[in-house]
Formats: sequence, C-alpha cells, structure tokens
Amino acid sequence: MIQDQRQQEVGFGIALRAAILAEGKILLLLRSRPSKGETGYWELPGGRMNLGECYEEAVKREVYEETGLKISVVKPLTVYDSKRDKDTQVIGIIFLCALDASNPKVQLSSEHLDSMWVSLEDLGTIKVIPGLSREAQLWEL
Repeated sequence: MIQDQRQQEVGFGIALRAAILAEGKILLLLRSRPSKGETGYWELPGGRMNLGECYEEAVKREVYEETGLKISVVKPLTVYDSKRDKDTQVIGIIFLCALDASNPKVQLSSEHLDSMWVSLEDLGTIKVIPGLSREAQLWEL
C-alpha cells in the first residue's frame, strides 16, 4: 500500500511480467478491474516491483500471488514503455519463465477471472492488453 502511494507520488514505476512457457504455450490471465474499465483483456501474470526488491524476486512473488504457481526466471524478453496518463510512466520488462513443477494448477487471485494456456500463433486472435501481440512477435522462444 505504501509502495503504491510512493509510486503514485513520483509518477513512475517498474512493472514485471512473466511469459511462462510450458509445452509450447504461455499463460494468460483475464483481468478483473471494472472500476478502471479494464475487464475483458487477457494479460501476462505480473505486477509492480517493490522498492528494495530484485527483479527475480518480484516476478516470482507476483506470479505466485496471482496464480499460486512457482516459477524460475530464464531471461528477459523485452522492455516496453507505458505512459498511462500525463503524470504516470511505467517501464515494463517481460521475462521468459519456466514452471518449477509439471501439471500445474492455476489458483487465481481476485485480480483475475480466468486463465488459459495459449500458443504464440493464437495470441493474435485473443483480446490481449494493447501491445502484447506485437511484443510477442519479437520474442525468440
């Protein structure tokens, strides 16, 4: 909570996302934020990095909070810049991640309504957050 307030005061944050690859598919989560008009979009698991946290800890924490899955960070895939409004900027980093267990069962947090595993080829046919399909085309998996 205090962390979010500090980021809002500064107007800057770092967002980390996980492209969890398993059997040729990545995990997407369906957003549930009607107050922000963001319901209905699929996204990669992840969130903001906390002050003092290393990127690997942050990605693992966010994925576990949102899905109950334990992962390993493999490598960074891409960096993006998101200007949410005139006073807020977020630098995002998407990491390729691997599951720490086989046959994982996703346990969703209240932030999401559903989950699905999708191939990169099918990503363009799904209502994903703006820019994700374009970014995914650049990944070398």
